[in-house]
Order: sequence, then structure tokens, then C-alpha cells
Amino acid sequence: MNTTNKLSLKNDKLDSTNSDNYDVLLPSVLLDFVQAGEGSLAKMQSKYNIGYVRAGVMIDQMLEKGYILKDPTKSKYSVLITMEKYKKIFGDKK
Repeated sequence: MNTTNKLSLKNDKLDSTNSDNYDVLLPSVLLDFVQAGEGSLAKMQSKYNIGYVRAGVMIDQMLEKGYILKDPTKSKYSVLITMEKYKKIFGDKK
């Protein structure tokens, strides 16, 4: 197994990152964050039926890219990009 791909279990199947080196759910999760103006790891886990590690990896990816910022007073993340910027980055991916 290629260790450079991030892998996680979902419904007994392995989901790997796509060729752009981010989780295949990241565009959908980020779109939810952008539309709501904020997001949380717990909400990601619940909505997408994913584990803590996979959700955490996506949070790390969004933080590294500068799409979100951790709110130090809450367990939520503020969104730093607009819908226009999202569409420029991901196009119609959902």
C-alpha cells in the first residue's frame, strides 16, 4: 500500500485522497463551511459519517491552505474564503 496516500475506513472500504492530494470529501465539507460561515469537526463527522482521524486530516488540510481559522474561544472554525474564491479553487466539485 502506498503510504503517501491518506487512507481511512468508511463502511469497511478504503477511501484515498484524489490526485490533488486532498481528501475526496474536502470540497463538499469546505462548501458546507463556506455556506454556513463556520464549521466544526463534530459536525463533519456527523454529516459525512466519518471518523475523528479523517475529519481531523481534512481540518488540517483546510488550515494549511488558509481556507479556515480555528476560533480559540470555541470548538469551531471560521471560514476565510468566499464562495467566489471557493468556485475558483474547486469549480463545480461538491
